This record gives sequence, C-alpha cells and structure tokens, in this order.
Amino acid sequence: MNFKEIFKFSITGMFVVGVDMGVYSLLIHYLPYTIAKGISFTCGGVAAYFLNKYWTFARKGKSKSEVFRFIIANVCALVVNVGMNNLILAGNKENVFIALITATSVTAVFTYVIFKFWVFKITMNTLQRQSLQQLYSKHVEIQILIIVSALLLGCGLSLPLMKIETMVFWKNEYSVITGIFGLFNEREYFLSALLFFFCLIFPITKLVTLWILWKFKLEQQRRNKILEWLGILGKWSMLDVFVVAILIVAVKLGPMASVTPRIGVYIFSMAIIVSISTALWVERVIKRVPASS
Repeated sequence: MNFKEIFKFSITGMFVVGVDMGVYSLLIHYLPYTIAKGISFTCGGVAAYFLNKYWTFARKGKSKSEVFRFIIANVCALVVNVGMNNLILAGNKENVFIALITATSVTAVFTYVIFKFWVFKITMNTLQRQSLQQLYSKHVEIQILIIVSALLLGCGLSLPLMKIETMVFWKNEYSVITGIFGLFNEREYFLSALLFFFCLIFPITKLVTLWILWKFKLEQQRRNKILEWLGILGKWSMLDVFVVAILIVAVKLGPMASVTPRIGVYIFSMAIIVSISTALWVERVIKRVPASS
C-alpha cells in the first residue's frame, strides 16, 4: 500500500473542499445560490483532476478518455455518497453528523480506489492490459461469488442481528448499522468506532478491492500486493470482533435482559465467510491455473 500516495490524496481532497467552499462563499454575494454552487463545484472538480493526475498519482500525457473516466467516477462517487447518507438517515434521522462522516469516509475509499485503478491507470503492454477476468475467462464463479457476497453483506448490515428484551416492558431489535448508532448515542465511542471499521468499512473495502482485482487491468506485481493486503483485511474482518460486541451489550444489560439472535447475524456471517472464501479462491486460481484455461 502506497501511504505517501494516500497522504497526497487526502491533502488534495481537503484542498478541493477548500476551493469549493471558498469560491462558493465569494460568489453567493453576486449570483443565485444554485449558479454559485455549480461554479464552485466545477472549480473544485478541475482542481481535483489536475492535482490527482500530476501530484497524487504522478501521471503524464493527455487523454480525452481519462477526462471522461474522471467525470464518470465523480458521478458514481456522488451516488455512493448520497446513497450511504440516505441509508443511514433512514434508520435514524437524528444521526445527521454520523451519516455525514460515514458517507464521506466510504466515498473517500471508493474514490481513491477508482481513481488509482481506473481513472489514472498506468498504461501497460497488451499482455499486462488483460484483466484476471480475461485471463481466466472460464472462472465465471468468481464474479458470481463477489456479487453474492455484496448482496449478503448489504442484507446482513441492514437486517436485525438480535432482539433484546428487558423484563416485559421494553424490547428492541438491532442491525449492524443501528447498533453502531445506538452505541454512539450511548457514548460508547470506542466500541462504536470498532464496529464501524471492522463490520462496515473493512468488508466493503475488501469486496470493492476483490471486484477491482478481478475486473480491472493490473500488472502482476500489483495484483500480488493487492492479494497480500486482502489476506490482511480478511484476518481483521472476522466475526470475533462482532461477537465480542454482542457479548458486551449482553453484559451491560445484565441478567434481566434476554438477547435473541435474529436472521441478520447469520446472513452477516455468511457474507464474511463467502468473502473470505472468494479471496482464497482468486488467489488459488492465479497461482495454480494457467491463463485462459
């Protein structure tokens, strides 16, 4: 992982936000809000393109297709940001700040990956330009496994994981997302952050990386590095952290509470298992199966 590149990407992002806010603050005194925001957003986008191209990823040359990919990537990032924000607010409309932070974090990871491996991708020779999907075209099961993992993860994050009953007067159901917000609202910030990164960010990042590894055209050396990091992510995105969180909640409630597992915990477990199995299978295919077999 190129930490220097990630640092530059972060600095660029903060600068672009500053450009957007600065231009908007200046123009609202002279133009309608919509026009002012449109111009400020465009200025930020132009700054983001040139800074990421020539500084963050150090790419040279001119390409119309690159500009087109940049525009498409930003549209996709906007969809991801708005979608994640709305998903969180659907659970609790009071969590505006948490929704903003979560949506921004997920979008930042998505944007970095899509910029690095698609928008500003390095030009390679004909053989190196082939994706794993092209090299191992008969292994359609890998793409299916990634899609199944994504569907299971989406369901596992949103469906109820457990039902908590205290005496006969109070009962509630919690999913991963509502559990994170519930712990945050109870000022259990460390546990909330732990669940956020290990049960939300890590699984999503791993699936996105798997998809890029299979669909995008990468050099073999870079593929090996990605596989190595997938292995590390796999070890940290296991269910033990999640089980510990459930146990802590049960202990905090005491003997007067009854905690019943719900369907979400099983689907979430299946999503993690399928994701890990898919990563192992991709590694096995790359190492043991001749290309185009």
